[in-house]
Amino acid sequence: MSCLVLLVVIGGLVANYTSALKAKDAQLTSAQNQIGTLKSQNANLQSQALSENSTINSDNSTINSMKTEISTLQAQVASDNSTLTQLLNQISFTQSGLTADSSLTSNIASLKNQIASDDTEINTLNIEISDLQNQLSSLP
Repeated sequence: MSCLVLLVVIGGLVANYTSALKAKDAQLTSAQNQIGTLKSQNANLQSQALSENSTINSDNSTINSMKTEISTLQAQVASDNSTLTQLLNQISFTQSGLTADSSLTSNIASLKNQIASDDTEINTLNIEISDLQNQLSSLP
C-alpha cells in the first residue's frame, strides 16, 4: 500500500509540476507575444523617425534656400540703395546747375537790357555828334 500511496503522491507531484510547467509555458508564450508586439512598435517608431528625419532634412534644405534668397535680396537692396544715393546726388547737382543757369539767364537778361539802353544812348550820342559835325562843317 505504501507503494500505492507513493504512486499517488508522485502522481500528484507530477500533476502539480505539469500544471506549473503549463502555466510557465503560457507565461512564456505571453512574453513572446509581448516581445513581438514591442518589436513591431519599435519598427514603426524607427520608420516614423526616418520619415521625420527626411522631413527635417527637407525643411533644412528649404531654410537654406530661403537664407540664400534673403542674402541675394539684401545684396540687391544694398545695390539699389547705392544707385538711389547716386541718383539723388545727380539730382542735387542738376538742381544746383539749374539754379546757376537761372541766375545766368537773369544776368543775361539784365545785360541785354543794359546793352539796349547803352545802344539807345550811343545812338543818341551819334546823332548829337552828327549834329555837331554838321555845325562844325557849316562854320567858316
